[in-house]
Amino acid sequence: MKTLLILLLLNTLSYSNEPNVVATVNSNNIVIGEELIMSFEINSNGEYDIIFPNYSDTLSSFEIINISKIDTIKQENILKYKQNLSLIQFDSGHFEIPSIKFVYKDKNDSNKLADFRTISTNSIPVYVNSVQIDTTQTFKDIKPLMDVPFSIWEIINYIYFTLGFLILALILWYLYKKYYKNRVKEEDNVPYDPKIPADILALEALKKLSEEKLWQNNEFKLYYTKLTDILRIYIFRVYDINALDMTSSEILEELKSKNIDEILFSNLKFIFTNSDLVKFAKEKPIQEINESAINYAFDFVEKTKSLIVKNEEEED
Repeated sequence: MKTLLILLLLNTLSYSNEPNVVATVNSNNIVIGEELIMSFEINSNGEYDIIFPNYSDTLSSFEIINISKIDTIKQENILKYKQNLSLIQFDSGHFEIPSIKFVYKDKNDSNKLADFRTISTNSIPVYVNSVQIDTTQTFKDIKPLMDVPFSIWEIINYIYFTLGFLILALILWYLYKKYYKNRVKEEDNVPYDPKIPADILALEALKKLSEEKLWQNNEFKLYYTKLTDILRIYIFRVYDINALDMTSSEILEELKSKNIDEILFSNLKFIFTNSDLVKFAKEKPIQEINESAINYAFDFVEKTKSLIVKNEEEED
């Protein structure tokens, strides 16, 4: 009996030190079109890596109009992570912002295949009111149109405006043709040699990426772009999924039907989630996350390359 009580006490203490998250809103009662600020606050003892969710354009029935940067505040032995979402709703009625999950992992866990745990926010009810019309006021007649004397300067101003607009449009079109269009074309067509086996190509590319030391020089976006491009090509070749033209969530959804090992799937989700945070939220992940991401990629290729031989045998 004593042993059982001790184990329960140790388990309680271990989980009491884990992160906790609270979600609040600046008001539970707003009018249509009024901005609603939703705030997240995560308290941690600094022993965990916290991964914020990858938001889409909407949150339940609310539209997301702005996502703030994640602020980190240290108070004695506590780390506070804060972030705000600006929401808006154009329908009246009673709504509920659902519970939102955050992922975290023990920093001291040297096992790169360690399970990631989650914490969830509380759900929040919000009532959206329609705009009230003051019916006590009398209606007033519409004022008649005013006659404004014609001026030659009006025509001159229109000419200047039209010429300025055309010149600006030509400059923008020139810049688009010269820079943006070519850059998009290069990004949309990721080159690879189909004669090189998928696993060898991927492992060599990952090794080269590791040697480039991009994130060590604050090139986080380039680092994660190259990392996910390598995985997209590998997934496209091995699993016959059009990963090059899919979003991260679409790739993961397609892979669910491929009977991938749960740990490998979790590691892929970790890579794509952090990549989206870097690209769209301009996050700068810590060293452990950047190292884990490429290690997970190596591990994914090594443990799935047997499928290449299997696929080739089935084709024969």
